[in-house]
Amino acid sequence: MVNSLATTIHSRDGRYIFNMLYFAENLGIVLGTAMVGFVYTTSITLLFGIAFGLFVGFLIVAIVCYKVPAVVNRKVVTRAKTTVHIALPNRRIMATFFISLVIIWTMYEQWASNLSVYMTGMGIPMKEYSLLWTLNAALIVVFQAGLNWLANYVSNLYVQVYAGIFFVALSFITLIFAKDYLHFVIAMVILTMGEATAFPAIPALVNDLTPTVVKGKYQGMANAWASVGKALGPLFGGLVIDHASYTVLFVVAAAANLIVLVLTGVVVTGNQRRVETYR
Repeated sequence: MVNSLATTIHSRDGRYIFNMLYFAENLGIVLGTAMVGFVYTTSITLLFGIAFGLFVGFLIVAIVCYKVPAVVNRKVVTRAKTTVHIALPNRRIMATFFISLVIIWTMYEQWASNLSVYMTGMGIPMKEYSLLWTLNAALIVVFQAGLNWLANYVSNLYVQVYAGIFFVALSFITLIFAKDYLHFVIAMVILTMGEATAFPAIPALVNDLTPTVVKGKYQGMANAWASVGKALGPLFGGLVIDHASYTVLFVVAAAANLIVLVLTGVVVTGNQRRVETYR
């Protein structure tokens, strides 16, 4: 819903808007993970109280500030009027993005699920695995600031998607050879570069490829397809590990992301010149 509302803001470029949403989300993760350890040692009740208070504060902000003119002034339209034509090249590119999101997130979830077992099995403490995610969120904040600056010089969002998918694949290649904590840190830095680059760029491109009346619908579809990958990820990884090994899982994840990169490049290259762009 937040992404759908973001599509109604026309005072800023779509890339900037979705980069800032991703930046803010991960800034919250940095602050939360930094705070929770101290508060937890004091009182778990206090921790839940703070969480409750933050959600109430967010509710107040939403009630007071979420009055986007494009939404407030939008007229109720009939079902017939909501049937809009989207050019075939646009639909091909978006369909490729949606399928890519399923595969990328299926592989990405190995970091959030099965990798913890792998690392602890190597004798690395769980707290050091958790620290990787604090590093992840902190680096996203830094990388997003850099991407906002880079947007002034590189206007092609598709290049940002290609680079992001490549770095995600490279992180799994790094995991194949990771035998100590430093290598896991390096792999996480590479993963974060890919995540911060590709994940905000895809909704920004979907925003550009869809007419105003259906922008919210397609933002929802992008989130839905990503959620399919998040749901399948742990199960997929567990099956590969049970029938093969962690190394095979990392090889499969790297190969899958590289295949996605090639297919995305082929589809975008073949359709980019004929797309209709909406702002």
